[in-house]
Formats: sequence, C-alpha cells, structure tokens
Amino acid sequence: MGHFTQEFIDFFEELRFNNSKDWFDENRKNYRKYVKGPFEEFITELILKISEFDSEILISPKAAIFRINRDIRFTKDKTPYKTHMAASISRTKRKEEDFAGYYVHVSPFEVYMGGGVYFINSTGLKSIRNFIIDYPEQFERVVYDYEFLQAFGSLKGDRLKRLPKEITVQSFCRMISWMSLWNFVRKHIPSINSCVRPSDTANKFSLKVHCAKIEQRALDFSICELRRG
Repeated sequence: MGHFTQEFIDFFEELRFNNSKDWFDENRKNYRKYVKGPFEEFITELILKISEFDSEILISPKAAIFRINRDIRFTKDKTPYKTHMAASISRTKRKEEDFAGYYVHVSPFEVYMGGGVYFINSTGLKSIRNFIIDYPEQFERVVYDYEFLQAFGSLKGDRLKRLPKEITVQSFCRMISWMSLWNFVRKHIPSINSCVRPSDTANKFSLKVHCAKIEQRALDFSICELRRG
C-alpha cells in the first residue's frame, strides 16, 4: 500500500477506541514508525511534485504537517488525539490568510484532498468578491470547467447568513450565490488505496492549481495574466 500500510490503518483503528495519553505513550514507537514517518515521506515527495507546477510552494514538510494532538481548550470532546494525519501545503506556513493552498487528509475512515482559500482575512475576502464581480466570465470559466468538476466537484465554502451591506441582489444578481461565501475550497475524495503515490495526488492538484491561482490573483490584485489568457 506504499506509504500507508496496514499498520498505519491498524494504529488509527486502535486509537479510535483507546484515545488516551497512556495508550498513545505505550504505542508511540508504532506511531513514529508506521504513521508519522511514512506521512512525512509522503508529504515531502508531494511538495516536490507540486512545486514542479507551482513554483511558489516553498514550505517544509515539518511546517506543512499538522500535529496529531487535538486542541481541546474550546470543545466538549476532550479526547487528546486526532484519528487522522493532515497537511496544509502553502508558500511557507500552514495558515496563510492571503494565499491559496492545498490540503491532504488521510485516515482509515476518511481520505480527501483539496484546496483553495480557507484562512482568509477581511481584506482578502473583499478582494476575491471584487474580482468575481469585475471578472465573472473568467471566474465562471474556472469553477465550471468540466475536467475540474469531474475531479473536485463544485466550489464550496462556509456561507454568511446575511450578505454584506454593500452587496445587493439587484446589483449582482448573476453572481449573488458566490457573494455569501467567506472561504473558497474544493475537495476530492479518493480511497486510501489510491492515495499511495505522491505523483497521483499531485496530478489531481495540478487540475486545482488554476483555481488556486485565480483566487490568488484576486488576493494579490494581479489580474493582468488572466486578461491575457
């Protein structure tokens, strides 16, 4: 199974029913050997593959990979560990408010990959909305691309309950469904067996890079390349 062996699956299946520090400490060697190490190798190779078509990706594997420890400060669920491994691949750090990136999530129970703009500040969000309003044809050409839809489905994200005051249905009727989004993401769901070669995952992401870049151009206010295209 390449990077993700039966031992990888077994570790998380057991952790699911023994999610405690005592159990984890007893099985820490297995975690490092069958989970952490292989996942770091996978992400290392994946970053190299992505950088072949997205030269702005300079993040290190260590910076990209999320810790397995859960943040339990503000949740009723106090189990200390996640039952998956995940990485966010952006320029130089995981949480970039002004850059569209890539995401990988692997566990025996759920596997998915995707990307877009998720941790976004108000300035960046306003820039994306302005871009959608000013260049609807370019935006729709990306989000409705057939090959892209087949791989990742529709563009999704969390929505505001109320539209910003400056946006009215009358003014932006055609693009109104996009105006309530406050993050912009797409997701592809493979099986764990098909998520074994970084080259395969990178090939999926190469389809996504055009969407990521249209988001990025909006954030950077640099749309001249789209105009030429």
